[in-house]
Amino acid sequence: MKLQSVQVLRGIAALLVVLYHARGMESQSLLVHASDEAPFLNGAFANGFGGVDLFFAISGFIMVYVTHGVPTGPKSATSFLFARATRIYPLWWFCAAIVTAYMMASIGPALSSDSLSAIARDQEPGTFFLKSFFLIPQAAYPVPSVGWTLIHEMYFYVVFALMLAVLPRALWPLWLLTWCVIVIAGTAVGLSSPIAKDFTSLALHPMTLEFIFGAGAGLLAASSIHWRPGLLTVLAATWLAAAICLHGTVTEDTLLWTRVLWFGLPSAVLVYAVASLDDQKRAVWLLPAGVSVLVILAIFQAYGLGATDPFRERFAALCVALIVGTLAALMTLWAGWVGGRQAPDAMRQLGAPLNAVFKGLADLGEWSYSLYLVHIMVLTALRVVFERLGQIETLAPVFRVGHDGRIDNIVFAITCVVLSIAAAKITYTLIEKPLITIFGGARTWLFRSKRAPVPAE
Repeated sequence: MKLQSVQVLRGIAALLVVLYHARGMESQSLLVHASDEAPFLNGAFANGFGGVDLFFAISGFIMVYVTHGVPTGPKSATSFLFARATRIYPLWWFCAAIVTAYMMASIGPALSSDSLSAIARDQEPGTFFLKSFFLIPQAAYPVPSVGWTLIHEMYFYVVFALMLAVLPRALWPLWLLTWCVIVIAGTAVGLSSPIAKDFTSLALHPMTLEFIFGAGAGLLAASSIHWRPGLLTVLAATWLAAAICLHGTVTEDTLLWTRVLWFGLPSAVLVYAVASLDDQKRAVWLLPAGVSVLVILAIFQAYGLGATDPFRERFAALCVALIVGTLAALMTLWAGWVGGRQAPDAMRQLGAPLNAVFKGLADLGEWSYSLYLVHIMVLTALRVVFERLGQIETLAPVFRVGHDGRIDNIVFAITCVVLSIAAAKITYTLIEKPLITIFGGARTWLFRSKRAPVPAE
């Protein structure tokens, strides 16, 4: 059974990444037009890459949670690895083939300039594309560039499959702790790097800790160890929102340890908390948590500050946002308590639109892998379309990103999000979901057994 609240987190994580890359496209357009205005998608959106850290914590959690009660051993491990590989690779190959064809044809702006420059400098194109398609670590980002996270994911899956194959479940906590120590020690002696360029730096990359944190959260939740999940959800959501607002510019430290401490820890706590809420049928606690996050992000965004602005200014803005966000969460709790006692019918009517939002975010979580892979293509195409439409003077106020005013920026941001989600739904419905069905059937046939099968994620 899928935890719907965790699916909601998946949807939010994917949306954060979309907004982060949309901001990047907006910034590029502003630069092209020599505009000195700040991006509209500023503030917390400058750190939307934190959605990846949330994804990693969710992955570690899900792998442990869905295999709880499954017999350990080689057959379960092989079944698990088959399920994950067939979920990742087919859609990845589809999207990578499209982007590769685009790059080879050299039409328009490159979808991955980092990858193109790395091909020219360091290796033959054939080797680069082969490693990209099979998600093998290399010095360059793969094509599409978002695939760097999938390289980490596949590493997680292999290690977890080995864990499922050879270790009794009682030893899992000890192994996770040992794994943490190995990663920390490897980083301390300089064996890791900002980009996992080989198998050593991949195995010892600090972001592996985010997966381990999530796996630890999965052990707790699967064992029905729940501690104040409602309060913890509000606190962890507020913690993550504050970190996304306050984090500064991306550096090599960010790519190694900073993001693990800023985003990985609250992400793991949040995943544990919302999963516990699902187990206890208390998902209503997501409402005050959501209100708190939205208020914090909105107020911080209103200040118009970016990651490059002085820390003192960003910290002061965050303090105001935290105070108001906390008050908003408390008012939501108070209104729910009073409304439940004095106007239960009105509260039940309010439940319908809230459930619709919850379901929408859960659906977005279902499409999150498709959204993650296709959104870069959508955003790149939109940037080209906006550039061309913006050359028409009568349309410039709306489509030329960098024109005076904010209408162009707002239209671009909304269009990026809406069309990315639409493309993700189409991709999921027409490609990803049929592939899941086909390979799910193949897995059932290959690994049929009287013993309990490993459930799919």
